[in-house]
Amino acid sequence: MRDITESLIVFVLSILLHILWCRLKRTQSLQAASFLTIAFASLFFYILILKFPMKIPDVFGGTDIWSMPLQFTAITIYIALVPLYLLFYYAIIIDSPSRCILNVLQKKEKVLYQEIMNSMDGNYFIISRLNALIQHGYVELKGNVYRLSPRGSRVAKILKWHEKISGRAMGG
Repeated sequence: MRDITESLIVFVLSILLHILWCRLKRTQSLQAASFLTIAFASLFFYILILKFPMKIPDVFGGTDIWSMPLQFTAITIYIALVPLYLLFYYAIIIDSPSRCILNVLQKKEKVLYQEIMNSMDGNYFIISRLNALIQHGYVELKGNVYRLSPRGSRVAKILKWHEKISGRAMGG
């Protein structure tokens, strides 16, 4: 149990370092790569400092490789938490219509439909999303014409495949 607690503490420290990094960096871009770097560097040092001193037979539970020890479980949990944090990070950072509606409803107890519509600028969402797609290389702008880049075409195919597999249309 100590191993799992240690890995959770190291993961929380990685998140805190990422938050500090984002505050110091002060850019509008998503800092997912910086979090991945921090998270896996922290994992490396966690293994090197806290787990490396153990003996190899202890790691593998003696000669029986099927008795996977708790130390590997702690590392697996740490690795599984990385994409979970990234999901929450993206959900918080990215402006979406849903997020804006929630912000409007949070400011007042009761809100009319028209007030919600007035608070949202449809052009803002379209322009910000197009700019983000261009910035990340999914869409190309030539003159006043937008088109998918090869990278964007691959992503569009993956999303279409996901829609078919899941039986659900993509939201946004």
